[in-house]
Amino acid sequence: MATLGVGVIGVGVLGRMHAENVQWRIHNARVTAIADVRADVARSVAEQLGVPKVYATADEVAADPDVDAIVIVSSDVAHAEGIIAGARHRKAIFCEKPITTTLEDADRALAAVEEAGVKNAEIPDCSVAKQKIDTGSKAECFARYIRVHALEATGGQVYAEMPRAVDKKTQKPIPDDQAAAALENGTAIDNPQRDTWVTATALSTAMNTSYFAEQVANFSIVVGIALILIGIGLLVLTYGALRPQLATRE
Repeated sequence: MATLGVGVIGVGVLGRMHAENVQWRIHNARVTAIADVRADVARSVAEQLGVPKVYATADEVAADPDVDAIVIVSSDVAHAEGIIAGARHRKAIFCEKPITTTLEDADRALAAVEEAGVKNAEIPDCSVAKQKIDTGSKAECFARYIRVHALEATGGQVYAEMPRAVDKKTQKPIPDDQAAAALENGTAIDNPQRDTWVTATALSTAMNTSYFAEQVANFSIVVGIALILIGIGLLVLTYGALRPQLATRE
């Protein structure tokens, strides 16, 4: 798996913590650029963490081709501009709370994200780390993580948005109307990101299906118990209705 390049915007106490976590604790991720309005702080943190690039603005970080995702930990009033910069350059965006300090800024930020087509990959609130996936609920949780990682691997694109083929040497996308000829003459290969998406979708579908099956099974058990209770109730009612007749005969 390719290494994810992360740009950290704002390296105060919390920002530095995020940068350290990415740089030292997250597999296949590295901080490739940082920015802070305090140039001396930015240079100091970059030197200590081994970050190769230092910028003054969020837009510069987001524009860097070695940055795949940005982490916004700047002052609250600057969050909107960071989100807009990330959306403009179609980068994955993580923003510390609050999203903005005003509703107007929030509307601007969300409009920029929507216009850019940046996908909202909801981070699952469940965890199956180091656990056996042996129940439908765990499978559904795992499927949610698969969705997040699939979007990460494809740069936020779903299957329909990906080109059919990429250049064999440069891996750059080839327009779909030229893909067939390029594949035939051997200058292109099938887009591997599409294969990643198909595999992830198939696996997550299987996981979600097992979750659905578990829910159906649980529902069936509930229905079965309900039917038994109804049957017992009918027997009691029947006995109550027939009891006077039985007593008369005796």
